[in-house]
Amino acid sequence: MHSRIRRVREDFLHKLSRKTVKENQVIVVENRAVKNMVKNQNLATSISDAGWGMFCTMLKYKAESEGKIYLEVGRFFPSTHLHLGSNTLLPIAKMNLSVREFDCTHCGQRHIAM
Repeated sequence: MHSRIRRVREDFLHKLSRKTVKENQVIVVENRAVKNMVKNQNLATSISDAGWGMFCTMLKYKAESEGKIYLEVGRFFPSTHLHLGSNTLLPIAKMNLSVREFDCTHCGQRHIAM
């Protein structure tokens, strides 16, 4: 049973990584401290089951084989506080985590926080 579950999860990760590489020219992932995250007893099993490290490995080798760009940014990179405008990263004011939508002061568009 465990072997079957492992194969199903691995198959899902292969399909998801292939789809992600196929649909994007540049793939940027955040380097997470998974080792520290699994110390939380409430979330350890869910985090381990997600297979983040395996997924990133699959993304990387598939992107490189397709000639796509794969980048890892540090976990402290302020990606949620930056706006890409005119090929430059412009700072956005820090917001509370409850803010899900905001109007950008640089481009005037409404963005949805992810």
